[in-house]
Amino acid sequence: MLLTKCCRCIRQLLMSDMWKSKLMDMNIISSFVSLLKCDHQGDFSSVNTSIYLTIICVEIQLLENVVGGFASLTLRNLVAVSTIHAHGGINEILKIMRSCDDAKVLRQCCILVRNMAVRNVDVKVKTLMCFTSCFSLNSFYLCAELSYVD
Repeated sequence: MLLTKCCRCIRQLLMSDMWKSKLMDMNIISSFVSLLKCDHQGDFSSVNTSIYLTIICVEIQLLENVVGGFASLTLRNLVAVSTIHAHGGINEILKIMRSCDDAKVLRQCCILVRNMAVRNVDVKVKTLMCFTSCFSLNSFYLCAELSYVD
């Protein structure tokens, strides 16, 4: 829960162009990408329902804040886009888009993909290939087998 609150604060700071460069100097991108790479679907069968729902709610809020922070960071920032791409962030975002059904998280993912695609040709090609393949097969969930691999 504390991590979610910290990510929310960082997300707010990333809305300021002044703080973007300061946080990038502190390696915020590699930290946030590592949070995206965490497995967010643990086995909670041994805990009761209220704890399970709390854990899921916190993880969704964490994802929303991390992806939303990236969306703010990539706005008008080519260096951030290239760094996120170099750390494998776009692959993680595409995985989240396939597996998450929370509208707030998906909205932030779409904003992030848009911000990255307009600044980086590799990201644009990667997302177009994935989504074009998915739509031509008429099933978004088949994108799991079609995802880009570096």
